[in-house]
Amino acid sequence: MYRLLFITPIFFILACSDTPSTTQHETPESLATAKKAPAAQKQTKVAEPKKVALTAREGVNGHSLYAHQCASCHGQKGEKAALNTSQVIAGWPTEKTVHALNGYRDGSYGHKLKGIMKGQVSSLDPTEIEAVASYIKTL
Repeated sequence: MYRLLFITPIFFILACSDTPSTTQHETPESLATAKKAPAAQKQTKVAEPKKVALTAREGVNGHSLYAHQCASCHGQKGEKAALNTSQVIAGWPTEKTVHALNGYRDGSYGHKLKGIMKGQVSSLDPTEIEAVASYIKTL
């Protein structure tokens, strides 16, 4: 009985880990296809990645910033009302998004989620805010 009490929490921790079984780009269908494909087909040329919104500063990628800091609440395409409270941001004009994000930074914008958003945008510089806003416009 004592061993069972010791093993059960370890099993629970391992079973509930955040590590996904597939990467973000792999689906069960793509994994099944990859297993069936002969080795010669696996060496095909990889398609060019989709062009995403960049700002004037080289290397600032609005898509990756959005994916890392915004998508978990707002959805991959900005289609969700964050925590069922915010507006849907997909397609917002760049100026509106920049105004909102700068307002969250200085505390002059927002309602219920003001504190959460302040933490999200406090690490972004003006160029990164512009990049994210430009990307949100394309959603």
